[in-house]
Amino acid sequence: NTEVEITLSAPTVSGYIAGSSFSVVLDKGETITVRAKDNEDLSGTTVKPKNGCDRFLVFTGSRCSQSDYNSSTCTGCDHLFSQTIPISHYGTQFHLVPFALQSANYTAKVTAAYDGTDVFIDNVNTITLNRNESFEYRPFAPNFKKTCIQTSKPSLVYQYMNSSGCNGSAGSNGDPSMLLVPSTNKWTNATQFGMFNSSNVNNHYINLVAHKNAQFNISASVSFTLDIDTALLCDEIAVFT
Repeated sequence: NTEVEITLSAPTVSGYIAGSSFSVVLDKGETITVRAKDNEDLSGTTVKPKNGCDRFLVFTGSRCSQSDYNSSTCTGCDHLFSQTIPISHYGTQFHLVPFALQSANYTAKVTAAYDGTDVFIDNVNTITLNRNESFEYRPFAPNFKKTCIQTSKPSLVYQYMNSSGCNGSAGSNGDPSMLLVPSTNKWTNATQFGMFNSSNVNNHYINLVAHKNAQFNISASVSFTLDIDTALLCDEIAVFT
């Protein structure tokens, strides 16, 4: 009996138009899938409970993605999938670092939670967004670009790995991937994670983004190397790879 209200930012395959709202009642363990029409984008869609105490999870993604549909070289038809976070966990300061071996950089999307949100890219006021509006950022130069994003009001940032053929990696390695970028106020001082090997994925790279004076204790089940990028981001933030 959890009643959820969904307000759409784009038309759906079921016939709802952008700006319309509908509600659905879900029991424990039930789900609902909302799909945008082809070439439409549900970024900025709002999902909230009719009863403010009810809790639920929201996941977002695409079943067949390229990082740039306007490019003939950005191939791919890959499944992207990520859990979203509530507006209470949005932030105002984000740090983007390049993916290993991908000199042609990446794509990022900033979505605003409130009207009049100024977006600063490397301290330059780039655009002002209203509630639920998004801005796509594509750095082209220099290669392996590190970027600082600040917003005047709480916002959400996703970073995307570009498709093979346009990410600059040798042999066109790498498919589109989707990464939720946590704001600095949600950073942690301890974490654990696992990795997988497959027939065509057997090299792994990790970016550690932290203050330049941070000290690490890294324990791993395999051998590894650690490199420090001495070119700092804003706020004396360094990248350890």
